[in-house]
Amino acid sequence: MQRRLSLALLFTYAACAQAGFRRADWTLPAGFNVEPYSGDAGSVPSARSLALSGNSRLNGPHIVYASSLSFGGHPMDISALVDLSGRGEADYVQVIVKGLSSMPNGIAWSNGSLFIASLDPYKSCRLYRLDSVDSFALSKTTASLDDLVLIRDDLPIDFWHGWKFIRFGPDGNLYIPIGANCNICRLDGSPPNNGTVNGEFIFSGDNSQDPKHVTAPYKKCPTCQTFEFGSIYRMDRDGNNIKLVARGVRNTVGFDWHPVTKKLYFTDNGRDNWDLKNPATTDNRPDCELNFAPSEGLFFGFPFCHTGPAGNNINDRPYLRRPGIGANLVDPDENPGQSAMPCNGPGLQFRPAIQAMGPHTAPLGMRFYKWAPGANFPQSYDRSILLAQHGSWNRQRPIGARVMRVVLDPQDPGKGLSFTPFLSGGVPGDKGAITGPNPQVQPNTAYRGRPVDLEQLPDGSLLVSDDKAGMVYRVSYRAPTSCARSFPGGGEFEGEDSTTLNPATIPGAAAGCKVNLGRGLFPHKFRRCVQAQVLPGRNMQLATSLATVGGKLVLKGALVLPNYACLNSAKGWVGFGLPPEQGGGIDMVGGQVFITQPVACPPGATSCTGATTASYKLNGQAFSLFKPNPGFLATASSLNAACITAVPAVPCCAQAGGALVTVFDILLPYSFQLQAWKAGKIPTRPVRAAGDDDTPYSSITFMMALGDVSGTTMQQHWLTAGLSIPFSLANVGAAVPAASPVINKGAGPFIPQATAAPPPPPGATCVLEGVAYQACQTTTDAGFSYSQFYSIEGSTLKVGINANTSGWIAWSWNPSNFGGMIGGNALFARPCAAGCPSNVSTPAFVLGGYATGLFTQPTTVAYSVAGSGRSGNTIWASFTLPWPAAGNTIKINYGGGPYGGGSATSADGMGQHAIQPPTQCISKAGGTITLPSSC
Repeated sequence: MQRRLSLALLFTYAACAQAGFRRADWTLPAGFNVEPYSGDAGSVPSARSLALSGNSRLNGPHIVYASSLSFGGHPMDISALVDLSGRGEADYVQVIVKGLSSMPNGIAWSNGSLFIASLDPYKSCRLYRLDSVDSFALSKTTASLDDLVLIRDDLPIDFWHGWKFIRFGPDGNLYIPIGANCNICRLDGSPPNNGTVNGEFIFSGDNSQDPKHVTAPYKKCPTCQTFEFGSIYRMDRDGNNIKLVARGVRNTVGFDWHPVTKKLYFTDNGRDNWDLKNPATTDNRPDCELNFAPSEGLFFGFPFCHTGPAGNNINDRPYLRRPGIGANLVDPDENPGQSAMPCNGPGLQFRPAIQAMGPHTAPLGMRFYKWAPGANFPQSYDRSILLAQHGSWNRQRPIGARVMRVVLDPQDPGKGLSFTPFLSGGVPGDKGAITGPNPQVQPNTAYRGRPVDLEQLPDGSLLVSDDKAGMVYRVSYRAPTSCARSFPGGGEFEGEDSTTLNPATIPGAAAGCKVNLGRGLFPHKFRRCVQAQVLPGRNMQLATSLATVGGKLVLKGALVLPNYACLNSAKGWVGFGLPPEQGGGIDMVGGQVFITQPVACPPGATSCTGATTASYKLNGQAFSLFKPNPGFLATASSLNAACITAVPAVPCCAQAGGALVTVFDILLPYSFQLQAWKAGKIPTRPVRAAGDDDTPYSSITFMMALGDVSGTTMQQHWLTAGLSIPFSLANVGAAVPAASPVINKGAGPFIPQATAAPPPPPGATCVLEGVAYQACQTTTDAGFSYSQFYSIEGSTLKVGINANTSGWIAWSWNPSNFGGMIGGNALFARPCAAGCPSNVSTPAFVLGGYATGLFTQPTTVAYSVAGSGRSGNTIWASFTLPWPAAGNTIKINYGGGPYGGGSATSADGMGQHAIQPPTQCISKAGGTITLPSSC
């Protein structure tokens, strides 16, 4: 079987391609993108309601809770989706409540507690509270059932509409619906009953489908609360003080409050089986509803009156109804001849819906979008209603399975101005057209996805749960630009398989070409120079030569991406390298790649290349399984990258015409090494390892991916590709004419040669790289020689750190826990790939825990790095920050540990401290610094 390039290639931290998700299936407005948030399909089985912890912050952690039902044998759990750094993707999914009941659908977060409405059909329907719920999520702990506090156990127990959607309103009350216990029936029976007659359940399938059935309000016991079916209630957090909010509501599984008026809006599911003898008649009537409740106690029509579409043509545009509603439909079973009440005309006894949402589309969760400066969505989405349509369960041709958008009239909050698809594709072929899927979907077609609920993250992006795929998606926005890529259907595109790039020789470079990393420095000559179209008018260029280095066959090359800001983005990333095997398709796991991305250079910087790059072995799809891979490279200095622009000393890929260039020397796989040895090109026969292939390939296959960055985190990739170039041993060591063209013309950053540190001032005793400090100290408490240098200038603290280690070193200040690590703000100095400034990276993190996965950005202490460098096993950094304490003495932690390489902007590659991090006291008095012998 031919292998494919997994769409998870280089999608850091979690997999992107799952059996339950294909980006190409979904259509969004221009500029929007949808991607997995929870990980693989099935990561949240039967994912239903979502609830965001109020402790979530912009830069993390984001804690989102999701419920799961037991349909199809899935677990009946409540899970936490935790994004530690706010990067837009869950780092892990943790079950926090397990085995509660078969239908723990409703969840709501309030004041540190998670409220859970849990139905065990025909046995019990209970409301629980789990206190300090975020602690279970962050510690990856599952609560025991004994941790749950029972709030109420007297809710109706019928199966059909007994599972709950719950939310807290702006008044602090918990709102809970009591759905009708039938498809269509009267709900005004008397007296109240407890769900049984003579010991038999009256909430049966037969009664549910019997229009002649009359149900009575539910009362579990003589002294218990009475609940009317087809209603919405509210109660205090402790379950007391229950009030009726709305009646005549068949089954709402989603509601929210207007951000300004604080008035209630809710979705409602229309009845089924309008005409059992004529399914075609039933298919398009009645419509599901969006309702507005300007006051409490209103009646909304069920079971007597239902919603019809604007224009009153019941068969017109069932897939996308026009804004508003038309004439209300008279129920043929419960209101024949309008004998119970009129459904149209003046003096109505019920409040009509404000939007007809299509027949049997099953609208469930809904949210008002709340825009604020910096929010991810455009401001035009402010106060829009976004709602999930789950899709029909028994319509002949499926309908729904979308997320819809409703824009209200700002002058009339009970009127909708527009009703449009936002996310379409749960029904195969659905691109959001008013005529529905194209080609027309056939009866009994299976859904690709079924949206259930929505939640807005602190950054303004949107989460969507999908119980068909068993996962949660994230919808985000990036404004289209004149050079931004575009794909059919809007948004961005990812196919299930990889794209095949067809390289062609670069014009004028038949005999070779040159690539340089700026101003003529580091010139490289290559024998084969090709280009391939990535998008119309946008190319990638690949220059390669075959050579021998250290007795092995090496591919010397350069990957050039011209006009990079238009091809990808000024903060995008590219991955390029070799798949685990040659001659077939392309697979991710086992591949060897380098990942390159532009970085911002400080103003006036002269040693910044404008790019970082590092090599990895892809041991899996998650970023935690990407391992540093120096064995991929011919030598330790075989990988360099820079942004080349038309303006000297401005290394910025955001500039029009700027190119991202990566120069590399990589060792070719065993099969090529074997051919080289047989041809006498290398002296020693290569050692064959398990799985090595000795096929004499005549071409070299590469894999490539392009993606985006949010903050400092690589995320969604929008293109995966494979390409091949010819392989011939005759090209080993082939000369390149001096007159060969330069394929990345333009000036680049100037990279100065290392210079000696300036001499220290006369008489100075505490000097680091030519800078004199007021006090200094050298210890070995960190497990190696570690020196600290301090000065105070006004309210500014100047710090230098220097250590004899090939690993990382750190200096940490914790204003809330003097001398403690957790919660502290740390400045790190560590080696990085050749080509980064001074070969040392100096990231800063807030330490959310002892694991690097809990390090977050940005910091709350404004470190300003003045310089850094390394020579052999000596590494140093100097920086400043405001004196961070009101008093005269502070405590800091310092130390270091092993470093395995990795991204210069993440915590990747840092190992554990060599010993417990030492604590140091620093005092100032009279504008000078002292270092006490003890703390």
